[in-house]
Amino acid sequence: MTAVVPSTVYDQAGAPLSVRRAWPKSGRRLTFEAVDQYGRLRAGMIDDGGKVIVAGFRTDPALPGLGEAGGKLLVHRYKRRAVLRSEDGASYTKLLASGKAAMVAGQSALMHKAGSRAGFAVPEVVGCEPNRVVSAALAGTSLHELGSADTVGAWDRAWQLWAERWPSLVRDATRVHELPLHDGAAEASTVRKWVAHLLDFGALDADPAAVRSLADEVCGALSEGSGHGEAGLAHRDLHDKQLLYCADAASLGLLDFDTAALAEPALDLANLAVHLRLRADQGTATAEARKTAEAAVDAAAADLSVPARRLHLYTVATQLRLVCVYAFRPQWQHLAQSWLDSLLVSQTRKGIS
Repeated sequence: MTAVVPSTVYDQAGAPLSVRRAWPKSGRRLTFEAVDQYGRLRAGMIDDGGKVIVAGFRTDPALPGLGEAGGKLLVHRYKRRAVLRSEDGASYTKLLASGKAAMVAGQSALMHKAGSRAGFAVPEVVGCEPNRVVSAALAGTSLHELGSADTVGAWDRAWQLWAERWPSLVRDATRVHELPLHDGAAEASTVRKWVAHLLDFGALDADPAAVRSLADEVCGALSEGSGHGEAGLAHRDLHDKQLLYCADAASLGLLDFDTAALAEPALDLANLAVHLRLRADQGTATAEARKTAEAAVDAAAADLSVPARRLHLYTVATQLRLVCVYAFRPQWQHLAQSWLDSLLVSQTRKGIS
């Protein structure tokens, strides 16, 4: 298998860093996030000639406030964004490239109102500057963490709450007109972009013609159904790490609204279901836990009258997109290869229908 993203890079002093994930850029460039020998997050880039540039800790030319920002650095996507948790754990600061903060703050405020109406706990924006958004922290444990813990009662209750409340949030789209529309054609464009990166880098072992055929089939079907059904309120990055369950308050929290939009309900449901399969394959959720969560997704789909055909199309599209994303994460490249192999075999046997 091609090792497009090295598992180890070295900084200017020759110290090794373990690469966690990378993002492909145009011109066969990569940005990456790594962990140094002290357990600190470091970011950098690899140019089209393979030269590695590692930024200093908490240093980024596109995020000038990073060095002075307090708290623990949790995410650093080079020249794009960083996320920090305050020392007291009461708030999170998201640093963004110039011009993005106002949009993120606005969408977060809209989703705070909509999520609250639907019964979710949603972070409140408590500060906004040109390049940063500060949000209050929520109490609770992510469903990603619950899925790998011995907390069957909490897991079951969390998914019951989600299935009860999610349809109400989706239907609140009639009261949130400011969000952009992300229809089937828009999602198809996103998938095609990722497939182009995959093939450009040769990140996995596969016949490029076969991968293009799969992408053309699923993206064409998504685009053709772009007027299908009424758009609902959509998170667009819904997965188990975006949901927090607090047993003490019997509350379910919902996080991160940078990509919020109006879209077919099938998009979020498919994204959530495919991530549940991913966690099972990664070994962070048991088969029984996955079964419980998938039953909740099925219940929400039935409540929202989501057509089975559209849910299936978005599921295949999500699988293909995550194949491309995880092909650039050294630890999970083998899993991305396995998923891609299965998708191509399935298409050969019966198409995506």
